[in-house]
Amino acid sequence: MLTLTWLALLASATSDGISGLSAPTRLYTHGDGGFPCIRIPATALQPDGSLLAIAAGRCFTGDSCFPLSERTAAPTNRESAQFTTMISRKSMDSGLTWGSLSTVVAAKGNGSQCLVSDPAVIVDTVHNRTIVMYTDPLGTAMSVFSDDFGETWANDPIPVPFGPGGGSHMAPATGIQLSSSHPTAPGRLLTVAIVKSSCGMDRVIRSDNGGKEWQVSTTNITDCGEAQLAESVGGAIVLNCRNPKGIEKGLLRGRSVSYDGGVTWTPMEVQASTPGTSCMGSLLAHPTNRSVMYFSHPTNLTQRRAGAVYRSDDGGLTWSKPFPVGESVQFAYSSLSYIPARPGTGSPATDRLGLTYETWAEGCESYAPACAINFMTLPTTW
Repeated sequence: MLTLTWLALLASATSDGISGLSAPTRLYTHGDGGFPCIRIPATALQPDGSLLAIAAGRCFTGDSCFPLSERTAAPTNRESAQFTTMISRKSMDSGLTWGSLSTVVAAKGNGSQCLVSDPAVIVDTVHNRTIVMYTDPLGTAMSVFSDDFGETWANDPIPVPFGPGGGSHMAPATGIQLSSSHPTAPGRLLTVAIVKSSCGMDRVIRSDNGGKEWQVSTTNITDCGEAQLAESVGGAIVLNCRNPKGIEKGLLRGRSVSYDGGVTWTPMEVQASTPGTSCMGSLLAHPTNRSVMYFSHPTNLTQRRAGAVYRSDDGGLTWSKPFPVGESVQFAYSSLSYIPARPGTGSPATDRLGLTYETWAEGCESYAPACAINFMTLPTTW
């Protein structure tokens, strides 16, 4: 039975022997699909119960990914992050097994298959739609959607506004859909656009018609970079962002809150309870208990390693002792997902957290923390 296979997988813990942590599954590694590097995980649970793991298949090396075999075979220009194809793999059994690599979107117009970047995925349960946001070769934010749970994708991307003055790129990983019980904007889709790079300024963008049209928040959230959103109690929406201005090495995070469905936001405030080196971090709300949130990030203060997941029981105001996912393992960008129990279908018997994260891989420089992307699961409480 598949359920027994899941139990066997959970029993096979990581080399750190952490209780309740599944063995990691390799989703992507450098060279897969002909891409020298694959970065920026964005994983979401779809309405049919499947997990969709989006990533950026890059046609260049660098930016935390340095394969030894590609050092002289491909450009190492970290400013060329736009030269990328959005790719995906899908799991129908809560991450136990995964389908083959497929293309979500590639650039049109010049024959290249490597010209889009910065994936962010949003699942719309009202329309049974999965939306992937990205930045095109001209620096324009775009979105493309699937109405069959990631099997096929629409041919005509939809432009996404950055707001006055334009912007830089989309904040990677996941956006959110507000709950059907939200007091002001039930079912609204929200994600973050980075207006000024290097943690300069963010704006939240929103859609009330399944991603056909997007509007920009009236608030500029300054001193924030790559950010994630989560719905809290009473309809509050929490934004958690990377590397507030003036904080050496990004050891503190930034936090802003919206009380009107994402239209306006409070001034960014520094939050010190999840220290770690400067890196993107993933934020996830519990699907039914909105006071509970999860956050994943490296805990090492100088390097992207020693990843961990934190739990908050007060809407992200304070955070628990971190749940380590590998003290000696390199750990960079990550994406959390909530996997509900579905006994008898191949899923675990209890709810689990899914964690997709970048890490080192054989054949890469020892200091490269993003040469591969793994998936594992862990408990929802600790």
